Amino acid sequence: LVKYYSAFNNDTFLGCFMSINFSHNEIEAHSMLNKKGMLYSRELGRMFLEECFSATEITRVTTYIPSDLSKAINYVKKCGFKQEGIKRDSIYRNNKLLNNVILGITRKDFYEFSR
Repeated sequence: LVKYYSAFNNDTFLGCFMSINFSHNEIEAHSMLNKKGMLYSRELGRMFLEECFSATEITRVTTYIPSDLSKAINYVKKCGFKQEGIKRDSIYRNNKLLNNVILGITRKDFYEFSR
């Protein structure tokens, strides 16, 4: 199941989040925020995760980010994600073979982080 969550401020589009249900308890998440959306990035990330974890069966959210996107990696860490591993040589980006950084957050981590 794939879901899209759009973010607006008044009538201004800020970006969107996508969730993919991999199993009954895990979601893979992706975010695409424009420059205006970056101003609200932490709050939007918190709201998205709150929506994900409001489903009682969801216990974790995972994301994969190309290793050359350090700002994106830092963003999800500021939302409470923890680096869990690296998929080596798993993605081509700009004609270069790169690693994918695996980051995750559990329901428990999210609610502890959100306090």
